[in-house]
Amino acid sequence: MDKQDLEFRLNQIVYEKIFDEDECKIIESYYNNMQDSFSYSTEPIKVGKLFLNSNDKLESDNMRKSKGKMLSILECDWILKKIGDAISNLNKKYFLLGDMEINSIDILEYGVNDEFKWHTDLGTFLPFSKRKISVVVFISNRNEYTGGDLEFMPKLKKPLEMQRGYIVAFPSHKVHRVSPIISGKRRTLVTWLYGE
Repeated sequence: MDKQDLEFRLNQIVYEKIFDEDECKIIESYYNNMQDSFSYSTEPIKVGKLFLNSNDKLESDNMRKSKGKMLSILECDWILKKIGDAISNLNKKYFLLGDMEINSIDILEYGVNDEFKWHTDLGTFLPFSKRKISVVVFISNRNEYTGGDLEFMPKLKKPLEMQRGYIVAFPSHKVHRVSPIISGKRRTLVTWLYGE
């Protein structure tokens, strides 16, 4: 068993390089040139006591704050192929979840004070209930922002380095968060693989 196999068995997270520097710059240029964007600002959902404060009331702060843009089919065809091929290989080696499909790819931007509190990507309603694997690809250089760590529960023994061009794939039921951005901007590609 190699180191990556062992780490997957412990954490159920795969982290490896998928895009080179030039490809990341092209993806960032898509974001810069796209006009249509959406903002995330969502209230927390009560799940047991995970999002409750000490007074047993829902937190009033937003659950998620970020901006995003959905890539068009023309722009993301080559991206979709690269991610699809990589995840297909990772699924065969690690996840073993059968056939899956990707519906869309978003580019997310987290600025100062933006975050996404502890959550899972698996929901109770369609299509969220069919999410099997969550995918994050780091597009920004790690030295362009502080904070914005992708963290998991239980905590990883060694934090993710979040290097530009690396993919992180993990089961959609895994509890995770993006810690608040302290400075700069953090951009990532995100998508989910859906299956029965």
